[in-house]
Amino acid sequence: MVESMSTMLRRGYHTYGLLNFAASNKGILGRVQQHKAYQKSIAAMFGETI
Repeated sequence: MVESMSTMLRRGYHTYGLLNFAASNKGILGRVQQHKAYQKSIAAMFGETI
């Protein structure tokens, strides 16, 4: 995780989970869109709606 901190900061991601999500969803190009998609995926895991 420490190795990826510089990448997280450079790319504008605030958590390691979000960085992994972005790496596995390369079709979503914008950082803001990545954040929104990540929030939706977390909400879906817990059965919540956004």
